[in-house]
Amino acid sequence: MEILPAPVSFNNKPAVQVVLSDITEQNRLLSKLRDAAFSYRGLFDNAPDAIYILNTKGDFIEINKSVETLYGLSRAYYLGKNIKDLTPVKKETIKTIRNTFNKVLKGTPQKFEYQGKRRDGSVYTERLSLYLSLYFGQDVIIAYGQDITEYKKSLEELHLSEESFRGLFDNASDAIYIQDEKGRILDVNKSVEKMYGFPRDYFIGKTPLDVAAPNLNNLEQVAALFNETFSTGKSNHFEFWAVRKNGEVFPKEVRISRSLYFGQIVVLAFAQDITHRKAQEKALLASENRFRQLIESAPVGIGMVYKNKLTFTNPTFNSIFGYKDNLAGHSIEEFFTEDEHKKLQTISSALKKSAKHIQMELKGTHQDGSTIPVQLNAAVIEQEEGAAILFFITDISSLKREQEKRLELEKQVLQTQKLESLGVLAGGIAHDFNNLLTGIMGNTGLAMMEIPENTPAQNNLMKIEQIAGRAADLCNQMLAYSGRGNFVIKTVNMNTMIQDIIELINVSLSKKIQIIYDLEKDLPNNDADAQQMSQVILNLITNAADAIGSNPGIITVKTYSDFFDSAELHSSYMESVPAEGRYTVFEVRDTGKGMDQDTISKIFEPFFTTKFTGRGLGLSAVLGIIRGHKGCIQIESTPGKGSVFRVFLPVSEKEKTEAGRPAQLPGQDWKAEGRVLVADDETHILEMAEAVLQKIGYTVVTAPNGLEAVELFRQAPDSFDLIILDLTMPVLSGEEAYDHIREIAPDIPVILSSGFTDTEARIRFKDKAPAGFLQKPYTIEKLRHTLYKLSKKKAPDNT
Repeated sequence: MEILPAPVSFNNKPAVQVVLSDITEQNRLLSKLRDAAFSYRGLFDNAPDAIYILNTKGDFIEINKSVETLYGLSRAYYLGKNIKDLTPVKKETIKTIRNTFNKVLKGTPQKFEYQGKRRDGSVYTERLSLYLSLYFGQDVIIAYGQDITEYKKSLEELHLSEESFRGLFDNASDAIYIQDEKGRILDVNKSVEKMYGFPRDYFIGKTPLDVAAPNLNNLEQVAALFNETFSTGKSNHFEFWAVRKNGEVFPKEVRISRSLYFGQIVVLAFAQDITHRKAQEKALLASENRFRQLIESAPVGIGMVYKNKLTFTNPTFNSIFGYKDNLAGHSIEEFFTEDEHKKLQTISSALKKSAKHIQMELKGTHQDGSTIPVQLNAAVIEQEEGAAILFFITDISSLKREQEKRLELEKQVLQTQKLESLGVLAGGIAHDFNNLLTGIMGNTGLAMMEIPENTPAQNNLMKIEQIAGRAADLCNQMLAYSGRGNFVIKTVNMNTMIQDIIELINVSLSKKIQIIYDLEKDLPNNDADAQQMSQVILNLITNAADAIGSNPGIITVKTYSDFFDSAELHSSYMESVPAEGRYTVFEVRDTGKGMDQDTISKIFEPFFTTKFTGRGLGLSAVLGIIRGHKGCIQIESTPGKGSVFRVFLPVSEKEKTEAGRPAQLPGQDWKAEGRVLVADDETHILEMAEAVLQKIGYTVVTAPNGLEAVELFRQAPDSFDLIILDLTMPVLSGEEAYDHIREIAPDIPVILSSGFTDTEARIRFKDKAPAGFLQKPYTIEKLRHTLYKLSKKKAPDNT
């Protein structure tokens, strides 16, 4: 019960009024309220976070115990203080607090971080959350503070760690990719940017396939290795070809492993640009291949010997001794005769003492048991397992044979010198002998005239005259060899001489030999000794028959004429080159056994013969006769394919008067008509040819190369009557252009022009039959004459 007394006046008398109230329920409610207040106070004081209560002016009116626990600052320190009295680490924080405080007063909760100092002076960081609330009926601001000092410290350490990791990541020399399960790139370092030339953002979300070089990678294998690493954690490596921003294709070596990235399983790829290494490997491989090829293709045998056993031999070493199999493991002594073993045993000791190199000749043993002379060179080579000996073996069998041949050749040279002396003396001796024989024969004739015919002396004198005649013939052969024969020069025709001795030729040849005559009509005459030239014809045809022997064969006798310059008349058998001009050519071609160069070089030597019988003066006399007639002779021969002899003789002076020099050529005043295509890469030649041809009467089209010539001809092949082609031109050569033109029009006449000789051109075009050939440098006269001959040319007369 609650008693409330109060003084009152009752009947004008002082009295006390007592009010009795039942406060049982009130006490129960107050008890609950006290309990609740105590509980809330307990929650307030025991809250782990610091709690501050401030009035709207910013004065602290309450704090909980956690403030003191966390920061060492008592309740008394705060109560009565205003926020402006705080001492934060940074003075500018006060301004931030005021701004934040004002925003809260306007009803907007705020959060911010505050750095202050504990009682012990240490700095702490607190995350504050501010709200507007009621406290005992008044507006207050409640601030909840969370000590995040350790969190901030950990965050800073984590940030530092991340920066350190990022620094290591970005500054790593290897290009590093972080890829997810699908191979998508999550991050790359700066080395990747440098490697490709693209910025980091370019790669994010892409896969390495997006920068892969097309058709250079086994993408299925790369994908399999990636999946294996991601699923099992097994590290793998492979080579990958990629493309830089500038389009350059380059190789890289990639190593991949599984890792974690912000809690996510990823594949970490480390890549190195191996362009330089590949180049080095390629160079090293090329160097190794070069040295291997050098060793394996070396013309000398090479073998390495370690502890008296071969460890390596090259193919030449094996070939010298007649082996094909690998000879490693064999003793080096097996390949030499027994009497050479002691020399081999001294090589090792000599090299170890002082000698850097040893050379000697030894007798080797071939697999077939024969003995072969070899030259051995030896040197020491250092290896990891110890010193070995490198042997260089040269088979000197051919050298020995050459030495023997050289000795024999020296003897032949002495003999040749004698023969040369004979050639020098032959003319003088024969001339003097002929003078003597002239006296003998003349006086013999006088004597025969003085004595009666029926006397015995008459018969003796006749024999003397016959013997002197035979001596004169022998002298004439000697004079022919010296080139100073006493020729009876007349105007003769080669065709006529051939026709005069056809019967003699046919009778003297084997019936197995077919002879074909290809004689040019209206062949110009020559100033020559008919008897001597008949000897030349018979000698060359007889030699051709001897070359064919008893086998079936063909001899072709041909004559023709042309204007030849000095280059075309060159012959290695004449002391000087005949002057350019018109020449008739007598050619004998056979299908006999042919000759090698060694034989060709000797066939004109006196007394040299390849026949079982004979004195060897036939071709020597031929050479002398041709030399005496100011002509020349050329030979072409291939063993097994036959030979060609060409004799060039100047056209008769009488013939030259009528049509000899270009100024009086039959074609000098000759005019023509038609359309000519001229192809040459030299402008001045094109201009000269065009002017001459136009003067003659031709319409001219020019082309600077073979391709343009073919195209011009292809456009209107029927409009051209003649083509002149240079053999050596850019884009398309004359020979190639010739083939194309022949495909378009097989019958069009084509004259070839070149720096090659006529002989060489005939060989190259022997199966293509050009209409003519112009040897460069050619004159205008030669060009006119060639065209004239082409216009007048008829089919050869086969007799």
